[in-house]
Amino acid sequence: MIRRFEQEADVVARLEHPNIIVVHDHGSTDDCLWIAMQYIEGTDASRVEVDPDDVFDFVDAWMKENRRVWLRTATDPATGLMSMVIWGRADDGRPLAVFARRIDRDIEIYSAEYLASDQTSDFEKWEATRND
Repeated sequence: MIRRFEQEADVVARLEHPNIIVVHDHGSTDDCLWIAMQYIEGTDASRVEVDPDDVFDFVDAWMKENRRVWLRTATDPATGLMSMVIWGRADDGRPLAVFARRIDRDIEIYSAEYLASDQTSDFEKWEATRND
């Protein structure tokens, strides 16, 4: 895991693109991995509309096969990185999209948002075809 972290940090540190955050340094201290990145002005992740606890509950239920989801893959055109896009319903019933990537046996979640109305329509059509 440490080797993978260091390899990915080294790769990202060499990338230059306006849509990719700059990695300044990385390492480990007292068995804790760390990465120093460029500061980006914006909204704190704890202030976004989707509650992080809802995301973790959603992913946990999916991993335990207690939640029906539409799992798809997507490639970021700017970076070429492959991601999993997981559409399903939060505990309150709202359609939710979770963006993640798989690293060995782990899933790294990097974003979540409620579906827009056109996405919700597509998701509801998909749900209507499921009988499980």
